[in-house]
Amino acid sequence: MNSAKFKTLREAIGLSVTDLATIASVQPRTARYWESGRNVPPEEVSKSLVSIDVMLSHSVEQAIKLYQDKNPDEILLYRYVNAEELHKAHPEFKGLPVSTHAAMLYRVSKRFEEMGVPVSIEYKQ
Repeated sequence: MNSAKFKTLREAIGLSVTDLATIASVQPRTARYWESGRNVPPEEVSKSLVSIDVMLSHSVEQAIKLYQDKNPDEILLYRYVNAEELHKAHPEFKGLPVSTHAAMLYRVSKRFEEMGVPVSIEYKQ
């Protein structure tokens, strides 16, 4: 994967450079080098990002299926304030920041809006 696509994918799945560095067990400077084209992103790190993207896409499809059968007038989605609460409620996001969950919520909300279903996003209390 080239550097531009790598950076675009990282941003699309809601990871900061620091998050990427933590996941890849490298310094943030190394992750910035991958994204600038100075160094080639390692294949295993690229695969990790693709896996996260696939997990998010799968989560979106599950949410659509769950609510589509109920034919709702409106959808209410919850955003978590911190990673601890997110990981407790959704273990599949363990090791990922709340911003990755937010990226998934955005994808879900866009899909429902395309279907003509209004969406609200509120913080989980």
